[in-house]
Amino acid sequence: MTRIEFHHDAADKYLAACQLVQRHYACGDRLAVYVPDGEAARKFDQLLWTWNALSFVPHVTEDSALAPQTPVILSRGPRAVDGCTVLLNLADHVPPAMDAYTLLLEVVGRQENDRAPARARVVEYRRRGLAVEMRKFGESK
Repeated sequence: MTRIEFHHDAADKYLAACQLVQRHYACGDRLAVYVPDGEAARKFDQLLWTWNALSFVPHVTEDSALAPQTPVILSRGPRAVDGCTVLLNLADHVPPAMDAYTLLLEVVGRQENDRAPARARVVEYRRRGLAVEMRKFGESK
């Protein structure tokens, strides 16, 4: 069963997502980042290269020949990414194939246009019988 963590109250959703990716990468996790919107995918790809001058997060898109050996995969498609156990959802909707992952991460910014779709996802996850853990971004458990 997929475990779900919502990291809410992030000042900048994409910077917070970079921090979560870095944390899981440093722990040896293989992650898929679901970002179906092309512009958002480009923004997040660029941010992973530039957000922290002292860290490097190797990442590629799912169609790259290097995808099988790369720990972070940016996915725009509906299929699960082979070999990834963690899924970071940057979409406003429930990600497809989420059941293929052991952990689903959600990042929610402070803006209402981000919070409203996140509330709808929480309701949907709970409707499916899944436990949702809420964490204020930046606070450890």
